[in-house]
Amino acid sequence: RADTFYQFSHAHSAAIASELRTELFVGSTDEALFIGFRGHDDHPDSIVVTDTENDGAGLFWEDMIEIFLDTDFDHRGYIHAGINTRGAITDGYLPNGRPRGNVDHLRVWDGDSDVATHIGASFWSMEYRLRFGQPEVPPPRPGTIWGFNFARTFRGKEYGQWVRVYGLEGAHTPNDFGLLRFR
Repeated sequence: RADTFYQFSHAHSAAIASELRTELFVGSTDEALFIGFRGHDDHPDSIVVTDTENDGAGLFWEDMIEIFLDTDFDHRGYIHAGINTRGAITDGYLPNGRPRGNVDHLRVWDGDSDVATHIGASFWSMEYRLRFGQPEVPPPRPGTIWGFNFARTFRGKEYGQWVRVYGLEGAHTPNDFGLLRFR
């Protein structure tokens, strides 16, 4: 469980804590990785969402979350999944990282995953299951380490990250991801 997130800014490198209450939960079974999210929101009626279909181009300008997984911990290739409040998902595998300036890079891979979302009276939540056994998602053994990060976009005004990364490509710097260690 994690509940401290940091604002991303191109204007400075300081890790300023986000004032948005965000909770992240990560777990696994022998079959899959599970990620849960609860984003507190005083006005969920103002959530910004337009895409209802998977792989939508506008998803990254909405209220949404992003998941970053470097499953072989090579600090280059990684899985990137964006999920909005309606459960639309845009995911991709970038074997050599994100090409600079390429915004259409996520349609190259659809992960074997399931997602569910819910909008409540003072929050929205998401549950994500990513199955192990895909070439890009090998089943981890105890002690396996993956690179990992998680981000929340709020109204297109704040971008909060679990691990505040500092690269020129924003969150797309797998060398700066945090770590997931499997037990």
